[in-house]
Parts: sequence; C-alpha cells; structure tokens
Amino acid sequence: METKARYILVGAFTLGAMSALLGFLLWLAQVEITRSYAQYDIVFDTVSGLSQDSLVRYNGVDVGRVLSIDLDEQNPQFVRVRVEIRAATPVRQDTVATLSSQGVTGVSFVALEGG
Repeated sequence: METKARYILVGAFTLGAMSALLGFLLWLAQVEITRSYAQYDIVFDTVSGLSQDSLVRYNGVDVGRVLSIDLDEQNPQFVRVRVEIRAATPVRQDTVATLSSQGVTGVSFVALEGG
C-alpha cells in the first residue's frame, strides 16, 4: 500500500513541477494570450536598420512589433513593412509612421505619431 502512495505522490509532484515550468516559460517569453492586435502595412522608401520583431512605438510608448519586411509588389522601389499593433492603439488616417533610431545603439523602430 505504501509503494502505491509514493507513486501517486511522485506523479503528482512531477505534474505540478511540469505545470510550473510551463507557466514560467510562458511568462519568460511574455506570451500575451488575451490581448488583441491589428495588422497594418506601411510603405517606406528605405528601412535601413529595421528588422523583423523591431519595436513599434506610438508617441514613445511600445505598442507592437514588426512582423515582416518585403519589397512592395506594385512598386519594388518601395518597402512594405507589416506591423502588429495593439487593437486599443488609436491609429487614424492622419497618423504618421516614420523610422527612428534609439539612442547610442542605433536600433531602428517604427515611430507612430499624431492621430
């Protein structure tokens, strides 16, 4: 009887430890399950220094990230950048997107202003 109880205890401990590890990894990866996002395509002349997963900031606040960077299909002289932005961000028709670089590091990000 005592051996069965230990197997149950070991199994329960293992399941609990695995669940805790999974929760920690999700927290560490900053997975946001409940937040909704909107996608936008932005056309630039050049995107020097910008890369996939670069930040998107609205008036200085981090609101999203760059999903992809491709040449524009209609006009290859331009670059189409697809961004993912929190749905609650007030993006309107007069919102302007520019490329900016961050301080000394020079890491590029998409800056949204106005609206």
